[in-house]
Amino acid sequence: MRQMVVSCLVAVAVSAHAGQSADQEPAFEVASVKANTTNAPGGSFVLPPGRLTATNIPLKVVITNAYQLSFYQVTGGPDWVSTDRFDITAKAPDGAPPEQTRAMVRTLLKDRFKLVVHMETRDTPIYALVKARANRWCASRKYHDERSCECAAALRRS
Repeated sequence: MRQMVVSCLVAVAVSAHAGQSADQEPAFEVASVKANTTNAPGGSFVLPPGRLTATNIPLKVVITNAYQLSFYQVTGGPDWVSTDRFDITAKAPDGAPPEQTRAMVRTLLKDRFKLVVHMETRDTPIYALVKARANRWCASRKYHDERSCECAAALRRS
């Protein structure tokens, strides 16, 4: 069985991505991006209204939050996207709604990291958890009855 998912291809380019100009894209009033070299475990990512505070966070976490994706949906890019950690602090204009703040994070990623994304739909394998026994007991029970064998045989045929 397969499922369609949206994937985000991360590619860090040397030159800026062509597209809308920076004046048309929402941007933070002030932003600071610094490499975190403490090698401390953990980190925090907070996106309250009008602010972004990320401490000791890999860039992949920021990308997944900015584009509202799961980790498995972000593919490609250099290894450091998942390993190198950053401290990011930014202030949005007063009253900026959450979706506009996320758009500002996307602009920040594009401007500071030269992030280029490509959204696509991919087939990915999925697993289905199905009931194998009619009596709802786990298959690990140590007794045998005809009904459970018939149920298992019917599942193998389908």
